[in-house]
Amino acid sequence: MPRPSPHERLEKAAEVLRVVAHPVRLGILEILENGEKNVTEICQQLGAAQAYISQQLTLLKARGVLASRKDGAQVFYRIAFPAVLKIIHCVCAQQEGFEASADEPIDTKDHDRSQDKEDPSHGRRNTQHQ
Repeated sequence: MPRPSPHERLEKAAEVLRVVAHPVRLGILEILENGEKNVTEICQQLGAAQAYISQQLTLLKARGVLASRKDGAQVFYRIAFPAVLKIIHCVCAQQEGFEASADEPIDTKDHDRSQDKEDPSHGRRNTQHQ
């Protein structure tokens, strides 16, 4: 089987990001991060109707984010693509950092001075050829 082209890989990544970029689906992933759950447990934790949650689970499963198994009449779901949690954690951490810094006053003078100490070129590229 040939490897997907870079464009195909990016399309797949965008598809996964689109499917998880929904508050209810993010909630489902957060619940399943602690292990597999059946539909009833997910519905109870989210406080949503089973038909609606089942639709969301079907979307996540169709995109390869979730996997399921049947045990009698119950269907249990688990995260099939754990790397998606890294993305979600990264976005959440960035948002938490943004919210925390929104309360702090911005002092551009101090920021500029600390940047000067770290980068004596002040962010400029050296365009001279040696």
